[in-house]
Amino acid sequence: MVLPDKHLPLNRSLLAVGGEILRILSDRPRSVSTTWEQLRLRDSKASFEQFTLAASFLFTLGALEFEGDDLRKNMP
Repeated sequence: MVLPDKHLPLNRSLLAVGGEILRILSDRPRSVSTTWEQLRLRDSKASFEQFTLAASFLFTLGALEFEGDDLRKNMP
């Protein structure tokens, strides 16, 4: 589920969804709901479950952190 394989296309993997989340947060921190809405605009097939799992994955890696009520990218 983290990486694509023969049963999971690249755009459904947590790695790809996480990359989209980081791209959305590249210019400024955003709320969780705004980040989710932006992801849905970019990828209409993304599920909220994929979003939350990818955000948790990025948080575990230290690439994402909370700044008050907002998500912030924690890498250059």
